[in-house]
Amino acid sequence: MKKIIITLLFIFILVGCKAQPHEISTAIEFDKIIAKSVVRYDLRTYEECSDGHIPGFLCIDNGDLSPVEQAIYNITNKYSNYKKSDIIVLISKNTIDAQEAASQLAKKGFKNIYYFRGGYDEYVNQKGDDFEPEVGCDC
Repeated sequence: MKKIIITLLFIFILVGCKAQPHEISTAIEFDKIIAKSVVRYDLRTYEECSDGHIPGFLCIDNGDLSPVEQAIYNITNKYSNYKKSDIIVLISKNTIDAQEAASQLAKKGFKNIYYFRGGYDEYVNQKGDDFEPEVGCDC
């Protein structure tokens, strides 16, 4: 009986400790996370991202994949030197893609995933005149 209780407790702890993505809703807080991050992806279309993105973010050239699928592929396969403990920051056009990619990465064991609620336009709006987008893409 004691072994069963210990086993159930262990399983409960493992399930309870599962990584969850973090939603950020202010540009100030997002900038603090960006400064610490290793991985930064903009999940908007390649054209939108190339026209202007947050400095230091990578644009995703989707090809035949959705932005979410391409981000997952890049982080888990293409650039496989990323560690599960690296801070990953995502932004998309309308939150949905970044939130979905963050959730899928958490399921794959990544522990420090952040995304911006409101998307790129909301981030730019909050930054105001202080924001200078980076243009072009070095992907």
